[in-house]
Amino acid sequence: MRLLHLLTFALLLLAAASTGFAGDIVLRASVRLGDEGPVRLADVAVLFGDDVQRYADLTIECEADPGAGDRVREVTLESVRRALREADASFGRITLSGSSCRILPAAPEPDVAGEEEPDAPHAEVVSLEGPPTIRRTIAAHLAELYQAEPTDIRLLFDDRDREFIDTPQWGRKVVLAPTTSASSRRMLINVRTYTGGTLADSRNVEVEAEVLREVVVLRHDMQRGDTLTTSATMPARLWLSPFGSAPVTDAAEIEGATLRARLHSGAVLRAAHLRPPVLVRRNELVDVYCVIGGVEIVTKARALGDGCRDETVELRLDHASRAFMARVVGRGVVAIDMDSHDQGDAS
Repeated sequence: MRLLHLLTFALLLLAAASTGFAGDIVLRASVRLGDEGPVRLADVAVLFGDDVQRYADLTIECEADPGAGDRVREVTLESVRRALREADASFGRITLSGSSCRILPAAPEPDVAGEEEPDAPHAEVVSLEGPPTIRRTIAAHLAELYQAEPTDIRLLFDDRDREFIDTPQWGRKVVLAPTTSASSRRMLINVRTYTGGTLADSRNVEVEAEVLREVVVLRHDMQRGDTLTTSATMPARLWLSPFGSAPVTDAAEIEGATLRARLHSGAVLRAAHLRPPVLVRRNELVDVYCVIGGVEIVTKARALGDGCRDETVELRLDHASRAFMARVVGRGVVAIDMDSHDQGDAS
């Protein structure tokens, strides 16, 4: 009978686990919205996970921000929770984070009499199927450059280049020569086409790229100097410009790092935002792993300075007159490979 109870309990746990995790709802710090129409959940929060997308159009109550002007409103986490409760959402499968979202008035639009603004151009995924064109050649080149699938790259070209990049290039050789860095916000590519061995055309083409990346975002607002933990972040899949420092892709890599600046909930963490964690501190007694002739020797030494992962720090054995250098490999751990490097006498 006891075994039957244990099996039943295990099945219940498996059933609960099979329901999965619906997703995360992260309240934005602030947004700009017009005064007309209701405020939707998608307007004031970032929704991560397919299951929570059903609540995107949920109407959220807002109230006047007492510390701002009459037109500034505020949505609190409690009002979001109340709306989800009324929609019979399962809170056991949804994580809510953030504190409140300030709704600022929308920026006034310029009044241009007699003209209507055309729809703004936007980046699109370029299909590689079809006749060979310069557009498709550039898309394939950038997919390889950014090490991404062609379907994970969106491109925005200048409309003035449309005819040039969409003309089929049957029988022609297309040569691309980027003239700006791949991490530029707007990339300039020199395109040359050849018929036989003769140059047929040459033109500079501008293109903006967005790449779909696995990234790490903050669950809530954090201040400069705050220490990051995996519980303060969550994974996300977002379209990002290659411009700027590299985004963090693994939350485990930033455990213990500190922020260089204040960041809001939903912010994508990048390398430039982080100060690596100090793994070895000055005057700390650390473990030294030393490889000599294929034999590993472990001893203790005192650090003479702070060090982060992969940095070289100076150490000294107790009662030794000379110091030596070693590489930081972990918290309170350094390593020396005497077979690969000519080290000084550490004794």
